[in-house]
Amino acid sequence: MAHGGQESLAGALAGALPLLVFLSTGILWLAMALGFPAAREPSDPGSGALPSAAAALVIVIAGWLLLRRPVGTPLPTGSAARRVGLIVVAMIGYAVVFTGLGFVLATTLFLLATLINGGVRRGWQLVLLPPLIGIGLFYIFDAGLQVALPPGPLSGVLPS
Repeated sequence: MAHGGQESLAGALAGALPLLVFLSTGILWLAMALGFPAAREPSDPGSGALPSAAAALVIVIAGWLLLRRPVGTPLPTGSAARRVGLIVVAMIGYAVVFTGLGFVLATTLFLLATLINGGVRRGWQLVLLPPLIGIGLFYIFDAGLQVALPPGPLSGVLPS
């Protein structure tokens, strides 16, 4: 009986592994986002606000799924496991390069990686969507909502 209990515990831990990875990634992402530059003015939430909110959302969703995960949920295998792993790597990479590359370039690379990982193969979508979304979000947050986002190497190129 003890051997069977060990197997079910091992199975439960193995089944929870992807969610634990996402939870850990969210925590790491939040820790990095909290180190982003401070706000320019008191009403400005700062450049870490959006990544912090996204990381908090990942943490909440992973925690919620971890608590309500059905027992015996199998681990993803094959291409599904590869996609999950690449999403985690892309999230960590986004947090790592965010300040250095700036919001637009980091977001463009993150979106490109996730589109390719998600199976998008149309060239026009891969070429146009990531930079347009990155630039659009930059202006929504930086100019529209007055949230300071790091411009990175595009600081002289992007008009304010």
